[in-house]
Amino acid sequence: MANVTKTVKSSGGDYTSLNAALAGMSGNLTTDCGGTGSAGILTIECYAFEDTTRAATGTGYTTSADYYINITVPTAERHDGKWNTSKYRMVNSGGTNLECIVNAASHIRLDGIQFCINAQGYNESGYERAAVDLVYWTSIAADGDIRLSNSIIKIIGSPSNTGNEYFGIYIAQNNSGATPKFSIWNNIIYDFTVSNNTGYGLYTIRRGANVIVYNNTFVNNQTAAIQGGSATLYLKNNLFYNNGTDTSGVSAGNCDYNATSKASLGYTSSAHDRTSQTFTFVDAGNGDYHLAANDAGAKDHGVDLSSDGNLAFTTDIDGQTRSGDWDIGADEYVAAGGASSTP
Repeated sequence: MANVTKTVKSSGGDYTSLNAALAGMSGNLTTDCGGTGSAGILTIECYAFEDTTRAATGTGYTTSADYYINITVPTAERHDGKWNTSKYRMVNSGGTNLECIVNAASHIRLDGIQFCINAQGYNESGYERAAVDLVYWTSIAADGDIRLSNSIIKIIGSPSNTGNEYFGIYIAQNNSGATPKFSIWNNIIYDFTVSNNTGYGLYTIRRGANVIVYNNTFVNNQTAAIQGGSATLYLKNNLFYNNGTDTSGVSAGNCDYNATSKASLGYTSSAHDRTSQTFTFVDAGNGDYHLAANDAGAKDHGVDLSSDGNLAFTTDIDGQTRSGDWDIGADEYVAAGGASSTP
């Protein structure tokens, strides 16, 4: 194995945008990672600056479960659980394509990134616009493994053309008969609300993708999570706050331990689900959705997923260890002076 790491920095790195890194390093990772002549994992590390170039993996990559694209932000360069303008962030303010990233690779991991689309005055019609397009009408391999974790995803501004739809995360897997896996955990997705009522936090459509959605926080979206087509959505430990609709089209049998500020989660609740809850955040008015010490709606009401068969993990969006009765949502409350610390 010959793993390769490249850096993305405003200056002094290997590349000056994530898109340039993805284009420059494309190839068959199963035989020749980064020109090494051997298989390997391609890691792209993004350092603190505002990256305004739309990124795309294109169709130039061959990947596998062992040899994949790993896009990450080093601890010192990443957000602290809320939007941080001094850390690495992708911000797309328009042009022809209003996405931050569009993926076509079957095996890719995105971790610790801030994504924002600025729709102010956006006027191109007839297209879906997603901050994070995990796959757009592309045939992902049957063993596809696509992961999105510990990230912040939001929209700002109001489009002038209301014929578009706007998404935080979009999944349109198009391989008939295949069931690739999309794992989405410890993310905060918020403010996907537009004037024509087509703002969505997470939207899955088409074919047989398995979409595992655990411990995310959905806030101020017109619809937080939609299951469409033959995709299957698994929802656990998700926090839904102030959304127009929390879920649509999901099977209650695949949902548990979710909590909402509304009277209904959009499916028949289990005994562990929590409706009509009051959540207390550190500073919701300024986009800080960490749980406050006195929160009673989500703190200690989740289920331990460290051994879950679909997706196992042990930390929260800040890298803090989840312990005891897990908290619902992206953040695990840890008292000051606790063993874990925010990056």
